Amino acid sequence: LAGGRIAVSEVEGYAFAACEAAARFYRRLGDAGAAGRWRAAAEALQERFQQAFWIDELGTYAMALDGDKAPLRVKSSDAGQLLWTGIVPRSLAPRLVRTLFDDDGYSGWGFRTLGAGERGYNPVSYHNGSVWPHDTALIAAGLRRYGFDREARRVARDVLELAESQPDRRLPELVAGYPRSDGPPVPYPVACRPQAWDAAALVFLARLLAQR
Repeated sequence: LAGGRIAVSEVEGYAFAACEAAARFYRRLGDAGAAGRWRAAAEALQERFQQAFWIDELGTYAMALDGDKAPLRVKSSDAGQLLWTGIVPRSLAPRLVRTLFDDDGYSGWGFRTLGAGERGYNPVSYHNGSVWPHDTALIAAGLRRYGFDREARRVARDVLELAESQPDRRLPELVAGYPRSDGPPVPYPVACRPQAWDAAALVFLARLLAQR
């Protein structure tokens, strides 16, 4: 288990997206100087992130850096959110997408929070193997952002079918990470239902499917 101050990968992506948004904001205001400074900050962050987090032998990004700045070398859905924020270089996106969709990462209902091949994997653990529909929806948007339209639509359909499989047609907060081939999604015992971000995920995915 990691100790010390943890630097989580997707938060770096959020920071990158914020810098990019600031650059666009100032550009629209006509302040080219401020726009350039924020764009330079985004580029510098992207470069540092790539050096610190990319795990070439796994074809994915570290889940986090621990207190000693050592990368946590495990497959997780966190890396998928990096596509959504845009911090992933386009040259590496195809390899990352292949990793996300391998048998360790994708259950058929969505992306596992921790890869099935990891030592800490547990399909009924909240953070260590379950599938979160809202997390999966964000990854679908990231796939679309990088031009993986077919994959994005597959994910959106799978999550919508997950909702259709439920007696109340609602997305639960999460489901167990067992493979879809094993049968219907296994309910997580204490999952919230209804759950706000999963209700939003359905609308988000429906809009994604409607886009050309």
